[in-house]
Amino acid sequence: MNKILSGRRSLLLAWGAFLSGATFLAIMTPVGEGFDELPHLGYIQYVGQLNSLPLLTHGKYPSQELESFLINHPVGWSVHRDPRFTAKSYEQYWASTPPSRAVADMAVKNLHFNGNYVASAAHLTYPDESHQPPLYYLLAAPVFAIASRYSSFVQTFEVLRLWSVLIASFIIPAAFVLAKSVFKSHAEREITLALIVLFPGLYPAIARISNDALAAPLACWALVGVVRFLKTEQSLYLYILALSMLGGLWTKSFFVPILLGVVLVLLAYGKIRPACTVLLVSIAGFPWYVLNILHSGSLTGLPEAVLAKSSIISSVAALAELDWDNVWRVARSSHIWIGNSSLLLVRTWMYQLIAAFFLLGILGLFCRPRMMLRFLPLIVSYIVFCAGLLYYTTQVFQLTGSSYANGWYLASFIPVEAVLFIGGMQGLVGKHWKWPTATCALFLLALFIYTAAFVELPYYSGLTAHTVSGSVTAYHPSVGDFPIMSTRLLRFYPNVPEFLPWLLLSFFAAFGIWNIFRLFWERRQSDAGETV
Repeated sequence: MNKILSGRRSLLLAWGAFLSGATFLAIMTPVGEGFDELPHLGYIQYVGQLNSLPLLTHGKYPSQELESFLINHPVGWSVHRDPRFTAKSYEQYWASTPPSRAVADMAVKNLHFNGNYVASAAHLTYPDESHQPPLYYLLAAPVFAIASRYSSFVQTFEVLRLWSVLIASFIIPAAFVLAKSVFKSHAEREITLALIVLFPGLYPAIARISNDALAAPLACWALVGVVRFLKTEQSLYLYILALSMLGGLWTKSFFVPILLGVVLVLLAYGKIRPACTVLLVSIAGFPWYVLNILHSGSLTGLPEAVLAKSSIISSVAALAELDWDNVWRVARSSHIWIGNSSLLLVRTWMYQLIAAFFLLGILGLFCRPRMMLRFLPLIVSYIVFCAGLLYYTTQVFQLTGSSYANGWYLASFIPVEAVLFIGGMQGLVGKHWKWPTATCALFLLALFIYTAAFVELPYYSGLTAHTVSGSVTAYHPSVGDFPIMSTRLLRFYPNVPEFLPWLLLSFFAAFGIWNIFRLFWERRQSDAGETV
């Protein structure tokens, strides 16, 4: 009984730490700074105000409210440099006079959503997400309808961010069940959750308005379904798998390779009828992709695939022309951590250090081939998903000539990476696996704190800036800077206490330190027969 309570307590602490870290970033990251947040908001607004889907009605983007926001509020570095917009950067905003900033801030504070959808009169060539499956936006539309009726533009935006954080948080219980399905000891499950919670690259994907917030937990629950079904053959888990897959297909096109991977796993284990069941249920998710083909000529509707006018032959041929070194470097850095649309980077060695730990984990799996069998469903699913990401890379290459992979799409597989890493370390160093795992967790926590408090927040609050070359000036910490950051970044939220973000970050850090300390210093004890 004590061990059961201990397992539940660990789950609740991890869940709370995740919510604390994600909420900290959600309220301290400027509105619209997340990648494609404004286009995702435009989709939600369209559904919430017109009760229709933009793909079906050829909606005009952006709305007049989004246009007004782009005029008055600073935007990320990459958006500022986009020739389609004339929006000012954070550098320009903080360099302007206090009266000028006050005028811009007042315009943003007074901005509210009109009850009716009105397209911008400027006819901006504005990106939209109309090709995205609609489930996330349908779930967010009622929240938008209520919040926009009683709150301002920025407050509605923040409510939708927090709604996304809440949805995304269900990746934690899913990861707990996944770890319980693979590992026997309580310690293994606890550190699995800790690695997921501390992984910095998870948060830019889910602590923003985006369908990734729904895709991540659905992907994890789908993998829970396949692993548990193969282990128990209980129909409950087959239903969890099939329903998660159906929901995922209606959420994001990257569930197509997840579906292929899961079906391949079931067939490899001789589960032909369950594989057919999953496919039959998933057929209900295909209509959206048929619509995409009819509207764009592409199954996924991805703008890169549509504009490149690629084919299977051209995509395969592109593999030989990719700069694989750059593909790996960009995928690695944008998976471990990415500085949102301002493209804030950290030293290369920080990415290399954490990547080296995970590569050691992979090596450990190969050192124990028999151990790999226990993780085979996860390994196959991960490889097939990476193949799907590589397909996207070829589409970008055919359109732009650039070789890179957006690593934040791997956020849905961070629980899988945590499980494989722990299994690999056990294969590599045996009973001493806790030491390298704790060291990796320490590096993850350090990177999260460093990037959030000493890279992102100083930049967003005007204490640092981009140079002409695109790098960010060095930040020299001062205790007096932290109140300035709170005051500046919470200026649109007068009801949020300025100490709250630091309280959330402190709880997050305490969770990480406690788990690391326990792994480093607890007495060695046998985990044999330990159950939750």
